[in-house]
Amino acid sequence: MQGMMFDHIQNLDKSRSNWRIKARLTRFWTTFSPETSTIKGYNLILLDDDNSHVHAYVYPDNWRAIDKKVTEGNVYVIENFQVRDTIGKLKPVSSRLCIRLLSSTYIEPVADDAMIPRHKFEFMDMGDLLDECTRLTENQNPEFAYDVIGVVEHFKKVTLWGDLASSVSESWKPDLEKPVIGILTSAKLSTFREEQQIGALPSTKIYFNLAIDSVSEFRERLIEEGYKAPDEDDEGTSEPPVTTRIVMVKFIINKVEDDDNWWFNSCVSCQAEVEKIDKKFKCPDCKRSFGYSEKRFRIVVLADDSTLVTNVILLDRFVKRVAGTTVANILNDIKKDNSVTVSDTLFKTILGKEVTVLIKLTDANVAGDSNLYNVVDLCDSTTSEVAIVEASPSNTAGSFTMNGDFHIHAFVIEEACTSLGLSIFEGNMYIIENFVTRRAIGDLRPVTSDVCIIINGSSTITAVPLELGKFLRHKFELTKLGDVYSIARNLDIVGTIIDCGKVKVDVSGNGERHYMRFNIYDGKNMLRVMFWDEKIELLKPLFDHEFPTKPIVILSSMRAHFFKAYVTHGCVAMLSFNLRLLNQL
Repeated sequence: MQGMMFDHIQNLDKSRSNWRIKARLTRFWTTFSPETSTIKGYNLILLDDDNSHVHAYVYPDNWRAIDKKVTEGNVYVIENFQVRDTIGKLKPVSSRLCIRLLSSTYIEPVADDAMIPRHKFEFMDMGDLLDECTRLTENQNPEFAYDVIGVVEHFKKVTLWGDLASSVSESWKPDLEKPVIGILTSAKLSTFREEQQIGALPSTKIYFNLAIDSVSEFRERLIEEGYKAPDEDDEGTSEPPVTTRIVMVKFIINKVEDDDNWWFNSCVSCQAEVEKIDKKFKCPDCKRSFGYSEKRFRIVVLADDSTLVTNVILLDRFVKRVAGTTVANILNDIKKDNSVTVSDTLFKTILGKEVTVLIKLTDANVAGDSNLYNVVDLCDSTTSEVAIVEASPSNTAGSFTMNGDFHIHAFVIEEACTSLGLSIFEGNMYIIENFVTRRAIGDLRPVTSDVCIIINGSSTITAVPLELGKFLRHKFELTKLGDVYSIARNLDIVGTIIDCGKVKVDVSGNGERHYMRFNIYDGKNMLRVMFWDEKIELLKPLFDHEFPTKPIVILSSMRAHFFKAYVTHGCVAMLSFNLRLLNQL
């Protein structure tokens, strides 16, 4: 009788439109326009009593004409719709046909039907997923998205976007039955920093301990195989707390021990030494890969403090302050003039100097196993030992280190704005005292530092003369354009701007907004970018000047749009956004 009353999803074809199906709505999501963030359409996954499912979509005008509110999990009779071939990649289900709902489509809710399953998944084995990820070339997407099932461990933080992140956080309960079985449906595979990752799409939905046979069978198999859930406090490999010991020492620099190895390539994020492999710089500490690196000083010298002669390593911050230059400046001078030597420009400026420094002691130094010491900073001659001890990093809390060029996000509380009475200008230098440090929170932070500064009413800000050559004028954590959608934070990107469009007006939201679109190209990947409202003014240097070649620009503190078509600047209140022309730096 069922087959006579309703058509089955597996029998649909493109020959007619007077179809009539009875199906459960298992998933529903909205698609937004990447250009204006307006609603582009609505999507439904429909499942019938033959355990066949299909993707259906409807344009906003037709949805308003249908005038029905639908709820995931409910059963509906749907009549009069078109059947079409599916197009594109990462389709949410494996069917090669899809349904297009029309303005004349009829949707009527009906009583629940126990013969229609509540869910359907097309799981791929985890081992096959890894093979599939290896098979896919860079930026290549498969025809269909993937459904994944597995054990959820260490649910501490979810790096997702928009409504999906909120729904996952609300679904997770600490008292869920262990082991917790998670299902990630309509997921995307990718390889990022040589690691296989599973990412979310607009169609993605996540379930925990779903009451279906496949979850029960998966849990039973785990128990039979002797699976043991890790302790909640066990985050995997744990490291003992590092004790930081910083002491002040005065000595004379007698000799440079290694004339050739005086600098190294460092990670732009954690300052660790990186290795160049396949045209990328790979960091062993933070497991990231970059197309760029920072060049830092590291000079081994012989130091004499009248009681002991030993080797010390002069790190970047110290050398720049003593020599008044940077690695990049020296290498550029040598490139321009072959007669310029490192000995003349660098070594002669530090040899014979008596300096008071901060040395960071390692466990090997303290135990007497190593006589090689790291100099992390230069002290003023008036600095007292008491002041150094008070300024030393804490042993128990996150703290600043002093062996690199770090940047940090600071903000001023409203009450302090008037009391400070100081105008602050980008590019100038200031001494800031008496402030509070806090753990940085949120995903879209303007820099990757885990700490931020709070300037309050008791803080003091004093302008000081520029120290050219000792302090970088800018610092960026550049992300390759091909990696922007794999990183859940604000981004710095570099490239040339091409195909810049005209300023247009969007009236679809609350009030009138202006926007401009363009492409940015880094020699390998191209990305679409959108600016809104007052941020458009930042592009004026591109139009007000004539350049012999396409200018290279840096866009800082950008955010990747969730719907994966444009990278946009952060919200209007985010004042960290900057555009820099590299040939003007």
